[in-house]
Amino acid sequence: MTKRRAPKLPATRELRLPTREMLVAVLLVGSSWVPAGCGQPAVMDDAYVVPTDAFIPGPDAPSDMDGDGFLSSVDCDDADPMVTHYATRPCTSACGEGNETCAEGRWNACSAPTDCDCSTPGATRIAMCGNCGMQSQTCTGGRWTPGSACLSEGECAVAEVQTTRTTRCGERQRLCGATCTWGEWTQTAPDMGECMRGAERFCTSGGMGTCDDTCHWTCE
Repeated sequence: MTKRRAPKLPATRELRLPTREMLVAVLLVGSSWVPAGCGQPAVMDDAYVVPTDAFIPGPDAPSDMDGDGFLSSVDCDDADPMVTHYATRPCTSACGEGNETCAEGRWNACSAPTDCDCSTPGATRIAMCGNCGMQSQTCTGGRWTPGSACLSEGECAVAEVQTTRTTRCGERQRLCGATCTWGEWTQTAPDMGECMRGAERFCTSGGMGTCDDTCHWTCE
């Protein structure tokens, strides 16, 4: 009796799941970057694979034109390095003075009082003004008018951020709190220098060395 051989099965292929790197493949479609999986195949001849740590800025990507460390998307004035995220500036209304704060690239509403009308001539009230200050106002001609200067103001405006360099070319910041007083300094960038700015020492060449503004030693 002749034995029959079992039919030879086709070779199987190992199923490989996409890796994280494969999933970050993107396609350049027109002028837009389209992530793989958004209605487009992940692998094509003209696909451009972007490493996971790469950043490809588009024509409308935020920039930092004034070099203050805040992108234009959160900076209320990207042409002025003194205006940063959470910066404040004075403002006025028809009823008095106040401040407005930058938040996410937009100036918030002015804190100056907006209720100007009154009905009792000679009546007085206390209104908030400036940096957590107070002002006496008097009802004159149907409107509240300032009866004093803005008194007892705090040392800073609420949400104001102050940034400064450390003596070894690091960076630190502090935030103005709800009572218009500064909080504690917090180190936001490590000290990168080898010496303290302005320090002096003798050089091996015999001259006098000075720690320059970049926190590195220079010799005469």
